[in-house]
Amino acid sequence: MGFVLWMSLAGMAQEAPGKAASAGDAHSAGNIFSIADFGAKGDGLTLNTRAIQQTLDYCFHHGGGRVVIPPGRWVTGTVKLYSHTDLHLEPGAILSGSRDDKDYGRQKDYGFSGPGAGSKTGILVAHGQTDISLTGSGIIDGNGDQFMYLDSLQRATDYKPENTRQGNDYMNPAYGRQDGPVLWKGSYEDRPGVMVIFSSCTGVTVSNVRLMHSPNWTMAFLNSEDVRISGITIANNMSIPNSDGVDLYDSRHVTISDCVIEAGDDAIAVISSSQVTATNCVLHSRSAGIRVGYNVFNNNNSGDLLFDNISIYDSNRGIGIFQRQKGNMENMIFSNIVIHTRLHTGGWWGHGEPIHISSIPGLGSKETGSISHVHFSHIVAESESGIVVYATGKGLIRDLHFEDVDLTIKAGPLTSSYGGNIDLRPANDPALAIFKHDLPALYAEFADRLTVDHFHVHWEKGLPAWFRHPVDCIHCEASDIRNLSEEGNSDELFQRFPRKSAKAAQLSKVSVYRNKFVNAKGDTVLFRGVSVADPDKLDHQGHFNRALFEKVKEMGANLVRIPVHPAAWRDRTPVKYLAMLDSVVDWCTDLGMYVIIDWHSIGNLQMELFQDPMYNTSKKETYEFWRTIARHFNGHNTVAFYELFNEPTTFRGQLGSVSWSEWKKINEDIISLVRSFGQAPIPLCAGFDWAYDLTPLRLNPIDAEGIAYVTHPYPNKRPVPWEPRWEEDFGFAAASYPMVATEIGFSVRSGQPADGENDYGDHITKYLEGRGISWVAWCFDPEWGPQLLRSWDGFTLSGSGEYFKSAMHAPTR
Repeated sequence: MGFVLWMSLAGMAQEAPGKAASAGDAHSAGNIFSIADFGAKGDGLTLNTRAIQQTLDYCFHHGGGRVVIPPGRWVTGTVKLYSHTDLHLEPGAILSGSRDDKDYGRQKDYGFSGPGAGSKTGILVAHGQTDISLTGSGIIDGNGDQFMYLDSLQRATDYKPENTRQGNDYMNPAYGRQDGPVLWKGSYEDRPGVMVIFSSCTGVTVSNVRLMHSPNWTMAFLNSEDVRISGITIANNMSIPNSDGVDLYDSRHVTISDCVIEAGDDAIAVISSSQVTATNCVLHSRSAGIRVGYNVFNNNNSGDLLFDNISIYDSNRGIGIFQRQKGNMENMIFSNIVIHTRLHTGGWWGHGEPIHISSIPGLGSKETGSISHVHFSHIVAESESGIVVYATGKGLIRDLHFEDVDLTIKAGPLTSSYGGNIDLRPANDPALAIFKHDLPALYAEFADRLTVDHFHVHWEKGLPAWFRHPVDCIHCEASDIRNLSEEGNSDELFQRFPRKSAKAAQLSKVSVYRNKFVNAKGDTVLFRGVSVADPDKLDHQGHFNRALFEKVKEMGANLVRIPVHPAAWRDRTPVKYLAMLDSVVDWCTDLGMYVIIDWHSIGNLQMELFQDPMYNTSKKETYEFWRTIARHFNGHNTVAFYELFNEPTTFRGQLGSVSWSEWKKINEDIISLVRSFGQAPIPLCAGFDWAYDLTPLRLNPIDAEGIAYVTHPYPNKRPVPWEPRWEEDFGFAAASYPMVATEIGFSVRSGQPADGENDYGDHITKYLEGRGISWVAWCFDPEWGPQLLRSWDGFTLSGSGEYFKSAMHAPTR
């Protein structure tokens, strides 16, 4: 039978008016054949499957060439493409898929299986071919709407409603059905398959054609290589599920450029594929604009992927990287991408994340592979959710880098009915599919060596309270978060300030036991520390970096004091200042140094009169500062102390008056406030006379347990001999309370060198340590005296800097 058929086709072809190709045609055979010459009719009614196949067969058996679809609507079922053949759709040509699902073949009949929903093929299929192309400016129309109930709504069953924020009311159709997904007619398996399939092909070109209304995946490349896709348009019904745009499975050496893709599922999906570049594309998806991974069919590796200069709009997810079985996914770059995502009705995967990265077992798997070496840069996104990075264990996600990311988060019409959940589908464990969770701008769990640099978050008004904090990291080892900024409504921002950090418990918790500081083992801790300048000053002068804190560590310090001036706090804005403090705390954690956060004002807080404009504040601002700090650093062991107010003074009456009882009450109010957030650092309470005089403690100590007191015993405070006066003014308190001299230094008089003053250094350090009082030298800066630095050049130490470095390395006195 096969022999008779080929003889018949040959006879038909001899009668057909084949034409020689003009110079410059792609295929060497130089043949051009029109399907109309083989009996096809472009009337939109005639089924042309046989005539189109005959044309393709004839072209192939005559050495290849071009098969032309002329203007008209040409109805067809499945036809097979061959090597050395270009199927070319002329302007005005529409290759229209049959509305009868019986006109489509089965994948197994062509020697493969796997791609798409179900087991059928679609309109065009090629298997094991080489040097093959699909070109022209005509249209391939899958007639997808004919296979769907367009007034239906498909609801997902791959999650547990009780795990969601909305419970059984989650995904209620009453909240809308406008986004689909709709249901297909008949069985899942009998629906027409992928509209265009290239399986095990080499040297494939697809250019300029318009593909639309696919009932399934639009175009799939399975185990193919040397693929070039350019200038195509895909325009699907966005409510039809599984109507992906371009899908790559186990393929290599692929370029996608200058394409516009609208797909009711992933716009571009890359699974177990490598050496893929996609550039200059516009993507619209009901799932992920760009999907990497899924690994349903095998455990193959994938990687070496570049996505650049891409716009993703109105999608469920912008970029999604999903590891669900064994194998490694690595070496990916996403750059210069604009993303707009939102929540959609129905059971679509995704919850508006601009970027989603996850490694969890999926679809029957017990184990999962890794995701590593992924770089995002120059990303501008607007979404109704945050970035999600999630793994079920250590080492599964590592070496992620986010640089120059600008994210705006806003509420949408479905925020209350769908929002406030993390969606990890597809997931083997239904408990991980969709679950209630607060939403930071970036949430990361089990992501090692995560770097975030220049991440700006804008929170629009009207967001629910479960949107909070720009970055939350859980179990993220060796991570670096820096240059973080945030803006939005201040009342709403406060709801997002709490900071979770994988480094929070890296240092032992310090607490008060009687008159000592002790670690978690109960060992006594004596602190020898250094004050740096205000991070705002350091940043403006270009010295706010990890290297500075490494030099402080070289000094021998186990404690760093961070002075926050009220003026700097306001001018930089609390959100941006917190980002700097986050960097300080992370650097100090890595270096094994504890931190004092100091509200660095000088003056009379009771009457709100201060020594210099840089110290100007108010009781309200002071309380709000500590409320913000306490909430933000709650439970972070590195932040060991809160110095509630730097130097209380009336400046010999020039700043009014304040009684000890009034000052005591202010301290007690702040202590109660910071402890309302839970496990707080140790409050440090200063005495009068620029934080020197603690004599009021003899009769009226502050009414709070677990606190410590501060003194600033500079040499000019009392004449020599110092020790008797120190004992009378503050030293006596060390017998009952833990203490920190949070500022000591050689000279406070303008113009005098900080290089020694009657052996003050030996006297003060011996005296303090003899009474178990910790101390902090001021100041690791060449401008703020007494200076520990002569110059930033090489961090050259002054005389007092050399002294205190030696003292910090010496045995305890």
